[in-house]
Amino acid sequence: MAAADNRDFNLRLVSSTHNTIYKKIILCRRFYYFEKLK
Repeated sequence: MAAADNRDFNLRLVSSTHNTIYKKIILCRRFYYFEKLK
């Protein structure tokens, strides 16, 4: 049971890290896009 919980936690940790990276990429792209429009 503990091993399964640990795996679930690791998966959630990885997915949340990916989400953070993805959001940063989107923000950077958006910023770059607006800078180009100026």
